[in-house]
Amino acid sequence: MKHLKSSSEQRTWVEEVQYYLFRNEGVAFTFFLHSTIANMTNDIGEAGSIASVYLNNNGAHVLNFHWPSVKVLSIPAACELVKHEIMHVILGHTGSRGEKMVKHYGRQITNIGMDLAVNQHRSEEHTSEL
Repeated sequence: MKHLKSSSEQRTWVEEVQYYLFRNEGVAFTFFLHSTIANMTNDIGEAGSIASVYLNNNGAHVLNFHWPSVKVLSIPAACELVKHEIMHVILGHTGSRGEKMVKHYGRQITNIGMDLAVNQHRSEEHTSEL
């Protein structure tokens, strides 16, 4: 995973999440995470929330993490958060499909609908921390 801005502690956290995903989920999530750009921030406004994903101008996916929020999560809970963000990409929420939905329904309704769609694919085992 490429890093926009991160400390060695933050890079270690990402590596632990990648390793846990690989060990417990297989290569699909791990491969996606490896081919993504990570942006760790202390500014919740920049992150958008605890975590968010978007497609940048170069066509690369960027995962934003609000570091003060994610660093206190267990690695299994962090993996659930990362999987949630990856599912937004898999379901087409970061591309033209997502843009069309925002234009038609507005950002707030679209975000709620997208999260409902993603959450149907999540495990509840480690989500109590989120």
